[in-house]
Amino acid sequence: MRVLAGFIVVLGLALSVPDGAASAAEKIRLRVTQFAPNYFLKDGRWTGLDVQLAEAVVKEAGFDIEFVELPWSRALLYMETGQIDMMANLTRTPDREAFMHFVGPERISRRVLVVRREHLELPISNLDELLKASARTRLPIGIQKDAKYSEAFDSRLAGDATFARHFDAVPQGALLAKKTAGGRNLGFFEDQNYVAYQLQTNPEFQELAMHSFVLAADPVYFGVSKRAAPGVEKSLEAAFQRLEKNGTLSRIRMQWGSDK
Repeated sequence: MRVLAGFIVVLGLALSVPDGAASAAEKIRLRVTQFAPNYFLKDGRWTGLDVQLAEAVVKEAGFDIEFVELPWSRALLYMETGQIDMMANLTRTPDREAFMHFVGPERISRRVLVVRREHLELPISNLDELLKASARTRLPIGIQKDAKYSEAFDSRLAGDATFARHFDAVPQGALLAKKTAGGRNLGFFEDQNYVAYQLQTNPEFQELAMHSFVLAADPVYFGVSKRAAPGVEKSLEAAFQRLEKNGTLSRIRMQWGSDK
């Protein structure tokens, strides 16, 4: 009888969980990579702006978190197949909405142009002037494969072959600085927070500088795979809104010199 009574209690608890709610024992697999100050290993532990923002939201929702180190393009594929559950620092686009939900926005990302110091005074204030500088120096501009930069830029890159010839798409973001520092590319676009941090801390950036041209300043989001357990996205969104309201996320952004 005691066994039967216990079974009834457990069954009752299970039935009392609201429709669509995720189990509190769910583990969220978050994509990370070495990309300071957004994500980086310190004393064997992942930390950084996006890591702390994601970790706060995941824990507020009652889930555990697992960090999975992946390059950008593979991480997008894993989101589509459900091999990871969550990514940060994502531009919201229709093609991504096909296989992920969006939570946020987590913050504002400014994509700035990084060049060698001798090119810092090049007159570049729009994309057409950027193309002229590329033609004049006979150097392409580096971009990362499968990244989104801005609606205007992405549209021209996809539909204008003459425009696209000025850009060098690389499979890994780390190659962008190396090719620019080595004089093979004129420059590259990257998140302003990342660039500012690298200019202060990374010897590979000692010959580089941040140009005044800002390609875009847009909100970026957390992405949640549509193959994640039912209710996960709703739980994360509710947790995000609570932390936004009580100022927790704002304090994390301020700690890393970011804003919303």
